[in-house]
Amino acid sequence: MSIHSVPTHPLITTDDPTAQNRAHRKIIVFGLAMVMFLSAIEATIVATAMPTIVGDLGGMSLFGLVGSSYLLASTVMIPLYGRLADLRGRKKMMMVGITLFLLGSTVCAISHKFGILVIGRVIQGLGAGAIQPITLTLIGDLFTLEERGRIQGLMGAIWGSAGICGPLVGAFLVEHPGFFGWRSIFWFNIPFGVLAAFIISRNLREPLHRGEPPHIDWIGAALLISGSGALLIASGGVHTAVMGVLGLLLLAGLIVVEARVREPLLPLPLLTRRDIAIGCMSALLMGGCFMGIVNYLPLYIQTGLGHTPQEAGSSLTPLLVGWPIASTTTSFLLVRTGFRTPLLIGSVALATATLGLHLWTLHPIIWILWPVMFLMGVGLGLSTTSVIVAIQTSVRYNQRGLATALNMFSRSMGGAVGVGIAGMLLGIGINAHDNAGIPSADPETLTSILSNVFIALALVAACHVPLCFLYPPRSTRRGDADTDVIAPALME
Repeated sequence: MSIHSVPTHPLITTDDPTAQNRAHRKIIVFGLAMVMFLSAIEATIVATAMPTIVGDLGGMSLFGLVGSSYLLASTVMIPLYGRLADLRGRKKMMMVGITLFLLGSTVCAISHKFGILVIGRVIQGLGAGAIQPITLTLIGDLFTLEERGRIQGLMGAIWGSAGICGPLVGAFLVEHPGFFGWRSIFWFNIPFGVLAAFIISRNLREPLHRGEPPHIDWIGAALLISGSGALLIASGGVHTAVMGVLGLLLLAGLIVVEARVREPLLPLPLLTRRDIAIGCMSALLMGGCFMGIVNYLPLYIQTGLGHTPQEAGSSLTPLLVGWPIASTTTSFLLVRTGFRTPLLIGSVALATATLGLHLWTLHPIIWILWPVMFLMGVGLGLSTTSVIVAIQTSVRYNQRGLATALNMFSRSMGGAVGVGIAGMLLGIGINAHDNAGIPSADPETLTSILSNVFIALALVAACHVPLCFLYPPRSTRRGDADTDVIAPALME
């Protein structure tokens, strides 16, 4: 019997984890955290080094492709890797992802032309698209419901902190030539990536599944990748109308294909379930709000208020403190209250903090910002952890990879769209001021424009609150994760 047709979890055991197994889980989590951090930081670390890279390799006309190619490649591949992890095994697909990520890092490090650098970034992104969802899927496999919230929260905090620390780390490496300049951004991935791969490969095992290899819906995969890619390109302001319509048409074709094929890439019954659908919509809104603030708050503080880049970056630190604290609390709330309550609390905290951020811009005293950002971290920690744990709990093992990937895909799409919309609002505000004869480069004008951007993000966060009332109090369908302790069977 092939893995896709196994109706129950193939690794279920009722034995409690031994001390040795608990030690192995810590080692596996360390390896997963390491590779998750590397893949997440690559989304932002290169931005700071771009002026230096352009000065070395040229290619100013392709400036934007270095960042967008990585994000595009990683985002569109997330659902495919999630499904492949269900069908072909988590460990195998994780090794594929790490290999591609390290290969892309090597190509970037040795590139002597800007075009080669872009190719390396695409390869990196193809690997990151596997690393991020499979990491969270493995956490769902290794830990029980009581433990999962804490560990998923840790991974969420790592993902968030990596995105925020990227520019600071990039600036440090570029400013110290002894670290090989901008190429060290990519070289440093190699030893840590190899170590993470060794840890995961050595300590994680999966059972061998006999029978005919599962069929892969490659037509569905092509439609999903091309459709979501077109929407991402449209969100970046490139041929917005044409690419947007094309993306919607391709995704409509995907629905038609998935309804007819025997083994769909995206099973429609899974997508239409209330917990999955609302969870993905929630991730979309949270991703847009988070990435919009992370990208534009430092700009406001540095350019509008005249603070240093280090001060601008440190303004996000309270968010990273609040996130893991709230995530740890979530694991207790989930067991006692169900999934809706912590999600609601988190959504209200996020909406309140985002509105508070806009009000802060009216009297921007830097120390007042800290509790606002801490509250925002609490909201994100509660909300993101509640959603991912709820989704993983409601599905069986052979759909957990896809369900996790869909949630991450929604969050990434939301982040890309959120940054794109915030950038569009910034551009509209600058053009309006220029047409009115008001210099948009003036700090007061820029702060006024960015304040309006924060209003839009506050509205996005506010829309998330009523959505949470629609989420089931508990998962609508119990998977295997509620009762099993499967770590012993996953480790040697």
